[in-house]
Amino acid sequence: SEEIHVPHGFSRWLAISEQEFGGWFLLSKLSAIANKKKLKQLYPSREILPFARRGDSDDVACLVLNDPKHPRGTVLLIHDGAMLGNEVEKVITSLPQWFEQALVE
Repeated sequence: SEEIHVPHGFSRWLAISEQEFGGWFLLSKLSAIANKKKLKQLYPSREILPFARRGDSDDVACLVLNDPKHPRGTVLLIHDGAMLGNEVEKVITSLPQWFEQALVE
């Protein structure tokens, strides 16, 4: 079983399994691991932690751990399967800002 190393306090987010809000579903730990592996293969320069997926599209919300263009803690909305270089749909400054936006979508 692969371990996910998450920022302090983030593990509680992953403990909420498949909860839906604002069209987003929080990923279970197993889903996060599977999505992380897939996204790493598609976008190898990004070290991101997926934590939510849209129910109506292929967008995945990911917390930046290490990325050449975005600071740690930024949330990237990644269009899963998009061509390399076109995968970022939206950049959100922080996890709390993402959460606020997700609730009003």
